[in-house]
Amino acid sequence: MSASTQQIIKSKHFVDIKSSDAGANAAGNNFSINFNNNNFCNVGTFSDNSKVYLSPISCSFPNSWYNITTQNNSITVGGNALFTTLGSDGTQTKKITVPVGYYSIAGLMTAWTTALNAEAQYYRLSGGQQGFAIVWALTYDFNARIVSIAVNTNNFPNVAGQTLTLQFDGDTKKTLGFAANTGYSWSRAQVNGAVTAATIYGTLIPDLQPVDRVVIKSNLAKRSFSMRNNSLNLNDTLFSFPLENNLTGNQVVWSALDYELFRQEINNNFQIMTVQVCDQDGNLIHFVGEFTMSFIIERETVENYASSKKAQLLADYGSYAAQNK
Repeated sequence: MSASTQQIIKSKHFVDIKSSDAGANAAGNNFSINFNNNNFCNVGTFSDNSKVYLSPISCSFPNSWYNITTQNNSITVGGNALFTTLGSDGTQTKKITVPVGYYSIAGLMTAWTTALNAEAQYYRLSGGQQGFAIVWALTYDFNARIVSIAVNTNNFPNVAGQTLTLQFDGDTKKTLGFAANTGYSWSRAQVNGAVTAATIYGTLIPDLQPVDRVVIKSNLAKRSFSMRNNSLNLNDTLFSFPLENNLTGNQVVWSALDYELFRQEINNNFQIMTVQVCDQDGNLIHFVGEFTMSFIIERETVENYASSKKAQLLADYGSYAAQNK
């Protein structure tokens, strides 16, 4: 009876994928690839003691998403000092928006000033009559790093109880650096009295970078956990990285300094691989362009190795060597 030992046979395969591999019109932030290779993808064909690992190496995609979207581009102006239609009575409201796009802080101040002056144009007099123009001005203090919103005081109706209010909708307050959505107003304390709060100031630094962290999600993820419903559960995060440290020109480029830190075992077939490119809140990052990623597939296959087989191999080699002197 011959003795046998176990040996681990290792292999390593490098794989490059891109979103267009899923089709010419595939979205760069959300796609699925069918590898169409059962021998490569079928984990179940290996013995119970064998293992398959995936290790991300690098990824890249364009830094081309908008920082002003429908989530942070609207302000609602209201109050009985706002004129909307002739004969209007009581509190009126109007939602003001700026076009979605990519803005610098200076460009955003100009866009908001233009939009407010175009859409929230006039004060309202008593009886619903149109009063003088509201003159809005949004400015950014580059030293203090805060936004201010001002209205002219000279044109404010000389009527007691007239109030102009402002509400930030969605994520607009965060973008402009204000602490709350509501609670901002301009009013005249009394007839012939001074207008209060002619300028309101943000207290936070404006946030024009909506993505702080990139999260790559996949159906192959098997190493990340999060708390849900008071229990620790596996989630679909393949790997993640801070955005700020990985911007190169107009590209987001990430490379693993040590890919084994991201190594994870795959214990199910991976014929189809899904990839989603998300922000820190799990929302898809809407960039324009292609996503590319490189990773390694490693296999560790356990095989029984008989000592008699080794002896036979050595004998065969000796015979071959003798015949080929």
